[in-house]
Amino acid sequence: MDEKTKATIGLHISVFLMGASGLFGKLVSTSAIFIVFGRVLFAAAVLLAFQLYRKKQIRPDNMRDALGFIGLGALMAFHWFTFFHSIQISTVAIGILMFSSFTVFTIFLEPLYFKTKLSAEACISGMMCCVGVGIIGGADYDTDNIAWGVIWGLIAGFTYAVMLLANKNYVARYSAVTLTFHQFFVAMIILLPIVLWMQETVLPMDWAYLFVHGVVCTALAFTMYIFSARHLDAQVISVVVMLENLYAIILAYLILGEGLELRMAFGGVLILAASYMAMRTQKN
Repeated sequence: MDEKTKATIGLHISVFLMGASGLFGKLVSTSAIFIVFGRVLFAAAVLLAFQLYRKKQIRPDNMRDALGFIGLGALMAFHWFTFFHSIQISTVAIGILMFSSFTVFTIFLEPLYFKTKLSAEACISGMMCCVGVGIIGGADYDTDNIAWGVIWGLIAGFTYAVMLLANKNYVARYSAVTLTFHQFFVAMIILLPIVLWMQETVLPMDWAYLFVHGVVCTALAFTMYIFSARHLDAQVISVVVMLENLYAIILAYLILGEGLELRMAFGGVLILAASYMAMRTQKN
């Protein structure tokens, strides 16, 4: 088996694990804040051990970078809270489909951030995404929580887009693993006093889920993704990454029994198509 085949298999496994991540918003009985805390706690521990094993430097190069990592860690904590809160009050499908809008948010924020021009293809993808969101959010549901799930999911997509753009200031000088570790660690430190104050009851099964979530679906999945991406073309990666949504929806149906209405599915297809178009725009 050659390196490219191994990388392709590894990429599919990592995307599948990332797709499974959304299920923990329903499987864990704690608040969204504690889910994020458990995730970053275990993920940061694994990435720290990984970096120490590789004998890589983990300290920021200077104080300015350290302050930047603090800001990014705080943003990551808020982003993941919005993502899991969206899932908890609605469904896995809505949470992850709304989060997929981050690619569209990115291409609209990028011209503001890097002073570049906005392409016609980007505008079309933005309109497609808005129509998809409108179809899902405007459906006749039994509860208003679905609408709030859409809103929180969109906030998750927007904050993730901001994180992606902000991280571009550091990718040339830090490895992806190092960057992620610092943001996980900061998020954990920020959330620690909050979860101590909340004094939630955490069941043993919740800790087991959080361990799997942090180690397998976060640290392992991310590491496999980084290593696989080194051997594959951007076009291949962009297509496979879109399968994360499909994996999440299928797993939610098989494990949680969550259905997907035809209207929601149609809106989701529009959002995913807009996201894919946005990815193509970013790669070109």
